[in-house]
Amino acid sequence: MDQFPGSPTPDPDGLAVRRAVKLAIRASPRSREQICQELSARIGRQVTVRMLDDFTAPSKGGARFPAAWVAAFCEATGDRRLQRLLVDPEIDAALKVIEFARETVRRSKPRAERS
Repeated sequence: MDQFPGSPTPDPDGLAVRRAVKLAIRASPRSREQICQELSARIGRQVTVRMLDDFTAPSKGGARFPAAWVAAFCEATGDRRLQRLLVDPEIDAALKVIEFARETVRRSKPRAERS
């Protein structure tokens, strides 16, 4: 299968997505239960901890993380790595430059102005 220039590497087993979901859950200050509650509220469908666990388990090949849930999941976890995984590498690189610039500006402001 031919790829478009700059498109992500094919991941037929979904391992990169599973890993991104797993790492986002680990990095989140929220528990799995809290993430499920927030995700459920955002998508209007019940999401259980077991479902979330299945999305991260390589042995659960039939359980695929729905693309329609990506934005809500990232909001629920406070982690954008899943969205970043799914964007074109050139866009991802541009986003990293923007984030670096924002952080540089934030650090250069006097403490009283940071908020």
